[in-house]
Amino acid sequence: MTPRLTKILFTALLSMSFSLAFNDAHAAYAPDRSASADSNRSLKKAFKLSKTEFLNNYGKDDTSRALIALFFSKRSIGLKLLFVPLALDMAGGIALGIYLAGNPFVNTGVAYGWVFLFSLLIAGTIVCSSIGGIKLHRYSRKNLYRLLNNYFAGQSVPDYIKKNSFFKKQCILLKNK
Repeated sequence: MTPRLTKILFTALLSMSFSLAFNDAHAAYAPDRSASADSNRSLKKAFKLSKTEFLNNYGKDDTSRALIALFFSKRSIGLKLLFVPLALDMAGGIALGIYLAGNPFVNTGVAYGWVFLFSLLIAGTIVCSSIGGIKLHRYSRKNLYRLLNNYFAGQSVPDYIKKNSFFKKQCILLKNK
């Protein structure tokens, strides 16, 4: 097997693995588009509601509306932190493979340097994606649903949310309306 063919196969396998990982992760957060989901909208689990459905069903006062805005804002940030680095890694892997496969006379040291830089990019992706996954878990719809139920049952909002600047701004904006 020639070195050029090895590089091409390595690039193809790397890009397919990132593609499969991206598609599997995206499918876990994709909405259910089946016919039964549309016809049984009222039977939908309470923690699977959209932002507008949460606002309509649970947005009774300014604090609950601010909680809903906070959770959905943090969720969108978590999704971006989870998927954008994966897409950048995939594009970087393809670009690196094309570069290395297109230049059969590349110095071995230069090739190792590019592979080292790409491995740093992968390490950054792991860190960013982990932070995004933690945000998605902490600010999940199920946690929002539990928090709203506890709030309406008379419990106060947790301190980590009360201290959040976005939550404070939302409460002030909604009180002034």
